[in-house]
Amino acid sequence: VSDRRYRMKGLKTGEVAIYDDQGQSVTLTRAGIVVDGGGKVITFKNAPKARFEMDLDVTGQIKDLCDTSGQTMS
Repeated sequence: VSDRRYRMKGLKTGEVAIYDDQGQSVTLTRAGIVVDGGGKVITFKNAPKARFEMDLDVTGQIKDLCDTSGQTMS
């Protein structure tokens, strides 16, 4: 964006981001990748599975439809 008023603030040298006017963004930071859905659903599509090789910190409910009857974990 050529108008600096609309650029993301606080990026360090070498960090990059794509963003829109609705608050959605993907930022590649020195500390890692940050995905901000701007309050909307984030959808991952067309993959046989998603694999996370790390610990997960979750603030919402997790609904397990793989090996249970769709009960939430708590």
